Amino acid sequence: MLEDQVHALMDELPDDPNVALIEFRSRLLAMVADDDGDFVSDDGRWLYSLHIIEFLRNYDTDFKFDFSRTPASTRSPAFDNWFFTFKDELDRFAIRILQQKLRPPKPDPSKSIEFSADHKAEIRNCLSRIRAVVDQSDWTARKKDDVHEKISALQTAVEQTWTRMEAFMANFLDLSNVLGEGAKKMKPITDALESILEAAGKARASDNQARLEAPEERKQLPAPERVEGEAGSENEAATGS
Repeated sequence: MLEDQVHALMDELPDDPNVALIEFRSRLLAMVADDDGDFVSDDGRWLYSLHIIEFLRNYDTDFKFDFSRTPASTRSPAFDNWFFTFKDELDRFAIRILQQKLRPPKPDPSKSIEFSADHKAEIRNCLSRIRAVVDQSDWTARKKDDVHEKISALQTAVEQTWTRMEAFMANFLDLSNVLGEGAKKMKPITDALESILEAAGKARASDNQARLEAPEERKQLPAPERVEGEAGSENEAATGS
């Protein structure tokens, strides 16, 4: 029974309520949606909504959503708009939490990263490998288009002279999210995603090392201001007058 599976799942979640919500959301989707993360019926969407709401009643998370207008059933004309708004908000929240989780323990003062030509080429190669797997898959045309869109967004971010780490991570997580749990179990895609993160880590380490080795700019003290009348006094002392 789905109810028994859901309640058993809630006993296995991590202590952090925000991380628990993201894991619960992901595993609940696997129970009520297909492999592409699409809902095959209104019942699946309704069960997904009900269990997420029940979770939020029991956990103190940072996810905020106005549930006062929750439709009474899937037969309500407002249900479709309400559901997709709710799901989009939760998906965006998941990206923010995953981004925070992937940040290094010690925050880096630098907010941007400069990818070298080699790092850019390595990431381009990884993205091409993901494209090839997607093109050969039996996924729907819509899902393939979504993945290609996220791949292009990530590649655009990497090709900048300076890439904001926040933008890189957001685009990376967008791509990972749209690929779905099923795709992330495929070794070629998993390897490519890991290689992208490794390339970003190496680029960031190179930037940090360059900053450490850069000589500090010496601050020059301003020349002392000459007090009015001081020059005349010096001349008088020199002539002995």
